[in-house]
Amino acid sequence: MVLARMEELGYTPNATAQRLVTGRTQTVLFECGEIPSVTDLYMLEAIRGAQRTLTVQQFGLLLGSPNGDSVGTVVSGAVDGAILVADDDTSYVSGDGDHGITQAIAVQIAERGKPCVVIGHTVVPDPRVGSVVLDLEQGAREVARYLVQMGHRRIGFLAARRAETVQCAFRDELARLGAPLDPEYVIVSGNTVEHGEQGMQALLRLPKPPTVVFARNDTLASGARRGARACGMRVPEDVSLVGHDDVPFAGLMDPPLTTVQVNASRLGQAAAEMLIEMLDQPEIAPLARVVPTSLVVRETVVGLNPIQE
Repeated sequence: MVLARMEELGYTPNATAQRLVTGRTQTVLFECGEIPSVTDLYMLEAIRGAQRTLTVQQFGLLLGSPNGDSVGTVVSGAVDGAILVADDDTSYVSGDGDHGITQAIAVQIAERGKPCVVIGHTVVPDPRVGSVVLDLEQGAREVARYLVQMGHRRIGFLAARRAETVQCAFRDELARLGAPLDPEYVIVSGNTVEHGEQGMQALLRLPKPPTVVFARNDTLASGARRGARACGMRVPEDVSLVGHDDVPFAGLMDPPLTTVQVNASRLGQAAAEMLIEMLDQPEIAPLARVVPTSLVVRETVVGLNPIQE
């Protein structure tokens, strides 16, 4: 009866009054190390997924500044909790890297009785910290199996950094399948379109260039296609191409890009949901949630026969 009458009158709760009653700021810190640029579609999608969920629950989102004091911001009471994004691509090989720093910050926040969720590729070992884990290995191994199945053996890889999760899982799966990744076919550069263009040109200038190139992200793949065109080659007729992340433009490329789908929006959504649960039920330890990755086959890979290879 009361709720029906509130809806009839168009009543909405007063946020300031709610904060006085609950003692909450109704604000969550989202810290991703660096403020994402407009080309960082992956991180922007994660932020948007978190913000949509928080908005429904009448929470605001505070985007952390680069090298900001996450612990101080949370402990000061400026926000109710934090979502931290760990850049832990190196964890597959070395077990350390930037993810260790992020996890240490998360533990410090938890030690002060504040909820914190880490988005990364490994589960935070402290049970007080929530973990939303992106399974990067799954998609990378799917790509390896698909390319071998399509007859490719000279396989190139455009990496955004050395010894990261996708590259290592991809390399290991190719080795398991009897199609080892030749180090000569691995280009390590950055994340831009220009890096992809330059990397593809370097690969295609080799005496025996790869028949397919797997780019660590779709931005690199976009540049790689441009690099192939600069070399007078077509995708996929002359060289096949696979991307990673399945950002919105991937399916709009000509031809549409075969890529690994990473639901970045779902990552942000899951982290926001977990943080709200931790606020509402602080006595219950959060359970890690895994967001899978999967190959999306479109039109940039063609099959080869032994003669072509």
